[in-house]
Amino acid sequence: MLVRSWQQRMHLGSNDYTVFSYATESFDTIEELYAHATSQLEAGNHLSSATARRYLNNLMYEGFREIDPELQAKGIAGLSLDTKLILYESIAQEFHPQNLQYLMALNDEMGLARDFYACEAEESTSFFSMDNIETLQNQYPNLINSLDRLLKSPTSFNIEAKSNIFQQLVDAYCIYCEIPRLNVRCKFEEDEGLQGFYSAYDKSITLNTNTDNFRRNPLGTIETLIHEARHSKQHALAQAYRNGEIKESHSSYIAARLFHASLMTAGGYISPEFNYSGYRDQPAEMDARAAGGAAAAALKRNQKYLSATPQRAMQPNLAFTF
Repeated sequence: MLVRSWQQRMHLGSNDYTVFSYATESFDTIEELYAHATSQLEAGNHLSSATARRYLNNLMYEGFREIDPELQAKGIAGLSLDTKLILYESIAQEFHPQNLQYLMALNDEMGLARDFYACEAEESTSFFSMDNIETLQNQYPNLINSLDRLLKSPTSFNIEAKSNIFQQLVDAYCIYCEIPRLNVRCKFEEDEGLQGFYSAYDKSITLNTNTDNFRRNPLGTIETLIHEARHSKQHALAQAYRNGEIKESHSSYIAARLFHASLMTAGGYISPEFNYSGYRDQPAEMDARAAGGAAAAALKRNQKYLSATPQRAMQPNLAFTF
């Protein structure tokens, strides 16, 4: 979960969000709207946020039935992925109450390959691979020893001790993923359903101590940690895309564009208080869930290697070798 408060927006200032420049667009008829939007989209150009909303509204509610029956019949699903991304980016540049329904519709019809989020989660999976666990044992022996004991006996650790372990783990993860260091805070939150959240404002992860996961299920808390840390990687990808460092040939090009539209525009992120299903199913959250879930599954699968000595962690059992 990301924190995107109005106070943070005001502090960051408008220069921290991407805004495209347009001449004022005014259309007297649907035909004019259709002609303008179609020509711009075919050329790969962005629309104003208002025009993108009007275009999608007509596409969703039969407005183009007489003008372009084929387009109307296919709907959003019939648009190319690039066109959907352009519309997403166009709408997201401006905060508007009506953005929600159009962003949700685009998310539903984005048509990403089934393994898209799994591919993006590979980095988190490999962090707890057998090979990397051996590397972590050599680099951070105290952390791995403490993590092993925490997983085996979570109730024997107090909040401060858990906080230290989680901070060290996130430090190692940030180095592994080449993202800035994140501060981990463990604090009581009234909402027991809130596992934690990430703040881009001060580069921090807050874990809720008022959850069963924090008290008794460290694997679940680690899933939350990686989920929230993944949001930091999303910001890094989004920034790299905005800086022109990620081109179309880059393996994370689509992800970077989606994260840029969600995280670095004024109106592209759906907060859970506005619509929980829209929040849950948007690219930034689906990606973070995939990363956290994959990391937790890998750690559970390879937990037995935490207690192995570094030089023997990868060796097979030779007891019956002749």
